[in-house]
Amino acid sequence: MKKKIRAALGLALIAGAAAAYFSASESTRRYIKHLGRQVPYLPYRYLI
Repeated sequence: MKKKIRAALGLALIAGAAAAYFSASESTRRYIKHLGRQVPYLPYRYLI
C-alpha cells in the first residue's frame, strides 16, 4: 500500500514540475536549463 502511495506521489510531483516548466516564461526556462546543465558539476566545485 505504501509503495502505491509513494508512486502516486512521485508521479504527481513529476507532473506538477512539468506543468510548471511549460507554463513558465522563456527566460525562466532558459534559467532552468542552464541550472540543469550545472548539476553534475556542483559537488566538485566545493571540494577544496
